[in-house]
Amino acid sequence: MTAHKKVKKLQRIKDLREKIRDQARIRLEEVQEKKRSLKEKSLDLGCRREGVMGLFRNKCGNGNITTEELWWIRDDIDFLEENIREVDRLIVEVSEDAESIREDLRKKHGDVKLAGIFLENSNRELRKQLLKDEQKELDELILMSFGK
Repeated sequence: MTAHKKVKKLQRIKDLREKIRDQARIRLEEVQEKKRSLKEKSLDLGCRREGVMGLFRNKCGNGNITTEELWWIRDDIDFLEENIREVDRLIVEVSEDAESIREDLRKKHGDVKLAGIFLENSNRELRKQLLKDEQKELDELILMSFGK
């Protein structure tokens, strides 16, 4: 394989690895955004639960709560608590996904660096070869002009 072909091949490899790394970055950003969204949802559900709990305390404090109201309030609290548990479970799951993607991204970044090093070495070899070829041509021209 000629030096030019080797450089072109290594450049394509480096470009491909950069593209794969960039896709992993995008996936990480998407997962982090999903995690932020879930945390906001968890906070919102927690606030709603506290509001319902406040209503319950208020009604119980006044002593004017019916059994039907008690049942509905308890049902609302149970529903909100179940949703909070589910969202918290999803947050843990998404956090684990994010960590896995981060580790994968570190490896991909290393691959890109390694490809860049190989490419730079090949470029250096190509430049040396080109300089050597150019010097050889100049030497031949000098020999031909003195040989006349």
